[in-house]
Amino acid sequence: MATPALGVSAETLAQDSPRRVLLVEADAGGGSAILAGYFRGFGTPEVTLVDLLLSQRAGSLATDMAKACLPLSDGAWLLPGARSHRQMRSVADLWAPLIAELASRDDTDVLIDLGRLGMESFATVLLEQADVVALLTGSDLPAVAGVRQWAANLAEWKQAHPEGGELGLIVVGAGEPYSSQELGDALGLPVLATIRRDSRSAAVFSVGRQARPDRLFLRQLYGCGAALRTAGARRLTERLVVA
Repeated sequence: MATPALGVSAETLAQDSPRRVLLVEADAGGGSAILAGYFRGFGTPEVTLVDLLLSQRAGSLATDMAKACLPLSDGAWLLPGARSHRQMRSVADLWAPLIAELASRDDTDVLIDLGRLGMESFATVLLEQADVVALLTGSDLPAVAGVRQWAANLAEWKQAHPEGGELGLIVVGAGEPYSSQELGDALGLPVLATIRRDSRSAAVFSVGRQARPDRLFLRQLYGCGAALRTAGARRLTERLVVA
C-alpha cells in the first residue's frame, strides 16, 4: 500500500489502533522503504525474512518472528521486507505459513503492504487470504488510468472467489479533480476511506520528518484505519454466518 507520491503510506495506518498491529512489508520490489524512510536507515532487525524462512523449515517460526520485528509505536510493530527483489523470490515459500501463524494471533491486526501489483514475486497468497484488500489511488487522470486495470482484475477475482476479502478504495486527495464517488463509480469499487493530500504531514511517517502532523490529516488517517477494521470485522461476521 505504500505510495509516498500520494502522501500516505502503510506505516502511517499502523500507528492508531485499539489493538496490537503488525505491519508486514511484502513489496515484491524489495529494499525496505520503511527502514530507509521512517527509521531513517537506523533500524536493523535481528532476524530477516530470509532467516524466517529457515526458521519455518526448522519449526521455530513463531518464536523467531518476534526477533524480526521492530517497534513503530506503542502496540505497533513492523516486520521489514527483504533487502532486494531477488530475496523476495526466495521467500515465496514463507508467505503461506507466515499468514497461518499471524491468523492464529487473535489479539493482533495485521496490515500488509503488498507494494505495486503485477510485479514478479508478488505475494499473491497474502492478497488471497486478506480480509480486506484496499487499493490506494489518487484522484487525477494518471492515477485513475494506472489503477483501473487492477481494479477490474480484482473485481473479477472477487466474483470468482466470493469467499475472498472485501475490496475497496482508499482515495488520497479526493476532488483533485474527481470526487470519491466519481472514482468509485468509474472503478467499480466502493470507497472505504478518503485522506487529504498532505505531503508535509505524511513525511513524518514516510521519511521520518521531525514535525507534528496536521490534526485533520491524523483524524482522517485514524478514520481510514477504523474503516479497514470495520470491513474486516464485517467479513469475519459473514464467515461465522456461513459456517
